[in-house]
Amino acid sequence: MDVPEIWPHDVLRDILADYARQLEDDPELLGWSIWLILHPDHRTLIGDAGFKGKPDHGAVDIGYAIVPDQRRRGYASEAARALATWALAKPSVTRVLADCDRNNNPSIHVLRKIGMQSTGEDGNLLLWELRSDRN
Repeated sequence: MDVPEIWPHDVLRDILADYARQLEDDPELLGWSIWLILHPDHRTLIGDAGFKGKPDHGAVDIGYAIVPDQRRRGYASEAARALATWALAKPSVTRVLADCDRNNNPSIHVLRKIGMQSTGEDGNLLLWELRSDRN
């Protein structure tokens, strides 16, 4: 895997090391943290996505980021949709949550595109939710 110069190498290394330590303590955390997004053709790291922890009362919170030169190509939507689909297939998950800055139009577009519904605001953040059809 190639890691672009723009990527914060130390941050990624620290996050992955922390995740590995957390998995040693709690193997059920597997999958409920960071996922790396690789370009499908040349296996270069172009972003990350993931959950902000294990399900809590049936809900998980997602986040994602794509490096600037790879944006507007559908990668964020693909990653967010994959996370939501993966999570909602788990019996313990009934809702996928997200938030984004009210002025972040690209992220608003991603969340709408994957079927999330706006549920309110918290300061400058817009809150989003996608419910399981099991509800």
